[in-house]
Amino acid sequence: MANPLLPVGVMVKETSVTSGVGNLVLVNVTGFVSCLLAFGLDSGFYYMIRDETANTWEYGWGHLLTDSPTTNTLVRDAVFSNSSQNTSKINFAGNTKDVYTGKGDYASLGFSKYPSVFTNGSKTILSPFGNEYGTQAVTADRLYHIPWICPHPGPYDAVRFEVTSAATGPNARIGVYDLTDDGGPGALLATTGDIDISAGAGTFTDSLSASLYLEEGPYFLSFVADAVCTLRTYTNDSVLCSWLGADNDEVLVSQYLYEALTSWTELPATAAVAGSQTIASNTNTPIIGLTVA
Repeated sequence: MANPLLPVGVMVKETSVTSGVGNLVLVNVTGFVSCLLAFGLDSGFYYMIRDETANTWEYGWGHLLTDSPTTNTLVRDAVFSNSSQNTSKINFAGNTKDVYTGKGDYASLGFSKYPSVFTNGSKTILSPFGNEYGTQAVTADRLYHIPWICPHPGPYDAVRFEVTSAATGPNARIGVYDLTDDGGPGALLATTGDIDISAGAGTFTDSLSASLYLEEGPYFLSFVADAVCTLRTYTNDSVLCSWLGADNDEVLVSQYLYEALTSWTELPATAAVAGSQTIASNTNTPIIGLTVA
């Protein structure tokens, strides 16, 4: 059983050099709790495996083999999401991989519910979490407020997102907004400049106007373009409910908010007041990430 003496949220970290799609032999990291100490041999737990060298990662549910007191072996029972954008086990290389877990639930992971993607040495935290991928057309001059949870405090200096198609000559902007007391987007903390997405399909990265040191917790990453374009998303069925909750009938999941802008070139210093934004329910959610400086 899970160790009742360890507080929920304790960070568990180990490493592994095991390759392939099978079980991983774990090695404890000094200063962190081991999976064995945190969970014992009869408790399942959420895990995040990341290979920074090969830019691969896997997020799933697993447990320790019953002989783990001698072999300390992680069994990968189910994969929820990975760097290949599917739910199959990653065929990991023999590089040293970090293995994170959290005691109690996935919210206590070092990466919360959200996977990290490593590209060219930069760590991008995506939001929100899902395990199936789709697309969503976005309307010109409409500011889309996407809920995002900062999983750990630190500096963030750029945004990353994927466009699957775009009209001729479009540009985009992305801003980071804090939260109001009622859970909606509040003050603009930082924004990108104009992002030329006329190349169409591809992943785009752009610097924020200032490097932000964000505390752990909820924020909004807000996207606007001056022409219709289509973004990579998590599908509606795979997105976990955000703090926006459900509609009045407690049926439709509220994934994000949006508001119309008179000009896309300047994001509002303060988002529209609560109640004047439209709630987007049961629709695919654009994937936007922040890059750790």
